[in-house]
Amino acid sequence: METTTFDEDGDVALLLDQQPNQTYGKRFVVSSKVLSLASPVWKAMFSGKYREGAKSEDIPFPDDDPWALAFMLNLAHLRFASVTDPTPLEMVKIAVLCDKYDLVSLCRFHVDGWVRRHRPTVDGDPVRYTGIIFFAWVFGYAEWMRALSHNLIINRPILPEFITYPSQQQVLPPGLSDLIDKAVEDVMTRLLACAYRAYEQMARGQACKRRFNQTCNFYLLGAFTVAAGKLSIHFNLATGCAERKPGGESVSNLATWLRDINVDPISDGEGGGYGLIEYNNRHSNCHTLNDLKLDVLRVMDSVPDVLQDHHIEHMKIQAKKLGR
Repeated sequence: METTTFDEDGDVALLLDQQPNQTYGKRFVVSSKVLSLASPVWKAMFSGKYREGAKSEDIPFPDDDPWALAFMLNLAHLRFASVTDPTPLEMVKIAVLCDKYDLVSLCRFHVDGWVRRHRPTVDGDPVRYTGIIFFAWVFGYAEWMRALSHNLIINRPILPEFITYPSQQQVLPPGLSDLIDKAVEDVMTRLLACAYRAYEQMARGQACKRRFNQTCNFYLLGAFTVAAGKLSIHFNLATGCAERKPGGESVSNLATWLRDINVDPISDGEGGGYGLIEYNNRHSNCHTLNDLKLDVLRVMDSVPDVLQDHHIEHMKIQAKKLGR
């Protein structure tokens, strides 16, 4: 068993890294007095209210991450030379421990620095760093939590059996997972409704208002249907809706496709124009496509805010613990 001593006069040993044979791989020697000052939960534990193995100086901590606990023990025992700058994924582990044992105030002089250093990385890949939403909730960063949740809603891949959050980041604030799932479904449904309205106008020959309207409608309908099919979107006039088989795209992917789709104008035979849908080729007089883009922008501007009152109140309490 590997032993790490955090206090030479320590009176308690914490056992971690439980093995399949019920033994432990790590032993941390600590001061129960220091831990009692650091955490009200630990104070209750060492006062005998629910100390595990009260007759032994070895207390099992089977569910805690050894790295995260060692990090917090170094802070508690003022071993600052052993405190390293955590990565974003390690910040999530710290947040889990701080939430469990109410250790937030122990990070008071460190947490703002972690956020400043790593926020650009996290904001650039919100799906990979999903767990940072929990970190923001634990440490009272309300606006960051709101922004991260919004970015996750629009950027999360949607698959047939999507594992919403990578295994190392499964933890999220209470109720947030279901709220995010519902928000994704809501936004995707409204975007598909935008696509269907445009398709319906084309299918009924009402899309083009110019003098070549029948030819333009024909090209529009064919090209729009083929392009939608590549995103597994199928239109059903009988049911009056667009249906989509999840294939890994995100809300943002679908919105970008609908926003950027364009059509060349139909010519009178002299200019050689054609009516296939293309990207980044403006055709400002196509009312149907212009209306589609405006509809999409309205949907993306009204993505639901998933933060609830209890999330906000919790973060206010946590922020006070950090002197904010």
